[in-house]
Amino acid sequence: MKLRSTKPTSAGVDLVPLLDVVFSILAVFVLQSANLVAPRRLGVELPPRSSAEVVSPPEMLVLVLTATGELTLDDRPLTTDLTPTLQAFLARSPQGLVVLNVADETVPYKKALEQVQVLRAIAGDRVALGLDRLPEDDVA
Repeated sequence: MKLRSTKPTSAGVDLVPLLDVVFSILAVFVLQSANLVAPRRLGVELPPRSSAEVVSPPEMLVLVLTATGELTLDDRPLTTDLTPTLQAFLARSPQGLVVLNVADETVPYKKALEQVQVLRAIAGDRVALGLDRLPEDDVA
């Protein structure tokens, strides 16, 4: 009986462990190179704290638009023309702001915008619209 001769198989090179080692070394070099470079500073020069100006908010004239469509100032209804009241406020406070507060949810949006347009005709761009409502959770 004759035995078959088997040819010896050649040993192959397994690339997976080789690639693991190469990428590990590469990761070490990348992390070390990040520490070697000095961080660049942004060219921002902040002023010293003592020279900072304190900015006060502008004086405000708050007009409240009620559900009936009336404007109130300090809880008093404005029955007269707004022009003298607003002009006197703007003369007294040149940087002042006229705020239309719509505190009632039932006021139609169209009515609020009409009042803003009337106020802008008198006070120009120093008119703001405010919504001073309590959240539903805070209502006592």
